[in-house]
Amino acid sequence: MGLTRRLAARIMLLAALAALLTTTAACSAPKNTPAANGSPSPTAGARSLDRYLGWWETDQSLVYMVRITRQDAAYRLGGLVGADLSPLGGSLHGDLSGGLGRVVFRLAPGGRQLFARWILAGKPGDWVRYVRAPSDEVSDFITNGNMNRLAFAIADWQQRMASYPPVAAVRRDGALGRTVRPWPVNPYSGRPIAPGSAPGDYRYRTTKDGFVLVFQTPRGSMRTVEKSQATQQP
Repeated sequence: MGLTRRLAARIMLLAALAALLTTTAACSAPKNTPAANGSPSPTAGARSLDRYLGWWETDQSLVYMVRITRQDAAYRLGGLVGADLSPLGGSLHGDLSGGLGRVVFRLAPGGRQLFARWILAGKPGDWVRYVRAPSDEVSDFITNGNMNRLAFAIADWQQRMASYPPVAAVRRDGALGRTVRPWPVNPYSGRPIAPGSAPGDYRYRTTKDGFVLVFQTPRGSMRTVEKSQATQQP
């Protein structure tokens, strides 16, 4: 019996994150980069931790977009990976979900750059520079995540039921919706995603050997997932 999709997906993510250990910066070191001895700039810790909040992106790591949020006094990492974060000497650090490792975040003076060190298998990688993510890229990222999550649920249905869900089932109040909790939120409207052609919403149909799932963006581009029974992936 082969690996389950969830286990396979976790192994794939672990392998991808392991590459961070050998990933170096794609450009020359910027000003306010953490010191060569691994200690970030001491002035970075003087800033309020709330300046860490928001979406950040990079082209120097496979973990290309992260989000830091706060609820009461608790900080949380989301995006491609998750973690509960705690303050430490002006930085934020925490254990990654799924036992993948640890991460340390350090804010540069001015709050426009965020440095992350991903620590996997006990080995720290290079400091990676993140910058504030534009809102349209954040919305695209969320839409892509919604698409992947819905596609996985559809493929999982097929594995359990030996057929793809009917169109009526693939909605929040449908049979598939009862297995996807919480139901994804449209980043453009703030409402649950729904069948339709509005930005952030989707269209679904079955084909002879699989299904097609299409998401709309404000620029009119489509995001499509096609899978067959012989080649489905999570």
